[in-house]
Amino acid sequence: MVVLDPRGATLLVRYEESRGSYWVPPGGALEPGEDHAAAARRELLEETGLSAVLGPSLWNQSVRVPIGGVVLDQVERYFLARLPGAAPPVANTSDENIVEHRWWPLPELRATTEVIYPVGLAERLALVLSSVPTGLPIDT
Repeated sequence: MVVLDPRGATLLVRYEESRGSYWVPPGGALEPGEDHAAAARRELLEETGLSAVLGPSLWNQSVRVPIGGVVLDQVERYFLARLPGAAPPVANTSDENIVEHRWWPLPELRATTEVIYPVGLAERLALVLSSVPTGLPIDT
């Protein structure tokens, strides 16, 4: 999920694993009976403590990810969520190996040398920010 505050900063979570450290938007796998939107809302709450109205689906992608010694084929769906307050506090309540949360303004996301997934997130985020005003929540 792409979570934006009114300044246009996006929330990423950092994982520290044997394959290294990397940042990703909040999200995760579907549970039985869930659709993608329900999973996105649940994962956002578990990984950040935040609730948000989902906006449009932004993009889908298929990736191969090594997890626990197995390579999994994943289909990822990214939704937009806009929050009314700037950089609200967050907390992980999931059992995921999240070690840090950070609000990333686009210039910092573009300039970082840290590993960010999905690849090309800064460019995709720039397109999202150019298509909607940053100060207004989207309710769809």
